[in-house]
Amino acid sequence: MTLGSSLDAGNAKSYGIFNHEIPECRAVKADLYTSIAGNPVHKGHMGMIAVAIEGLKKQHIEVENVYVSLSYESYLAHKVKSENIKIRRENQTREIKLPLKVWLERDTRVKFLREAIKESVDKFNGVRVIYWDDQEDGESDHPESYAALVQELTDRRIVFLCGTDLCESMQNWGGKEGCIQHAAIITRANESPAIEEIHTDSYSRFIFEGAAEYQHYSSSAIQKERKFELLPTSVREEFARLHAEAQL
Repeated sequence: MTLGSSLDAGNAKSYGIFNHEIPECRAVKADLYTSIAGNPVHKGHMGMIAVAIEGLKKQHIEVENVYVSLSYESYLAHKVKSENIKIRRENQTREIKLPLKVWLERDTRVKFLREAIKESVDKFNGVRVIYWDDQEDGESDHPESYAALVQELTDRRIVFLCGTDLCESMQNWGGKEGCIQHAAIITRANESPAIEEIHTDSYSRFIFEGAAEYQHYSSSAIQKERKFELLPTSVREEFARLHAEAQL
């Protein structure tokens, strides 16, 4: 298969060199890496992982491990602060006020992530999904963390898992982000990432349509609309308390 051509498999497409290396008689083994803000982590994050595992399996790629990291602290703090400034400004002209966003500290996000993984284990078909701390040596963004994991697991194929929003924001995959050799991109309804623009001769890209039940999940919507039922059961009460405290 040549770069820029596609292989349709239901709601999946694949591009690049990975397909050349799949023996007819057995699956290629690989690991997934994904990074989320997790503010808060929710069922949609776990659904994205499950879709990627199943989608890659249909492409004859057997996922053995999934490594999940969390966005670094200063990025998330700046993002939440900026969004709350905007919300406060909008609330000055609103009759019904929008809730401010809560910024979860890293230890809390780690705890919520581990609880979410525990509650969703039946969705992963036996694949090991774990939290991976990519910030031990300082703050690290998505491509840097991917590169670090590739360097650490030299005998493994690592597939970077992301949504179309992150895919399209990382325009220069051949530059600083050129370390991302293989990627699985999960789309929402009516989304179609322009992946032809980010190909090189040594990259593989897999596109999977997200499950319908997770199409409208986002951490922002959960906070804005107080949809705490989309959080792991064991952390809903704690998050509701933290969210309420942020409004004071």
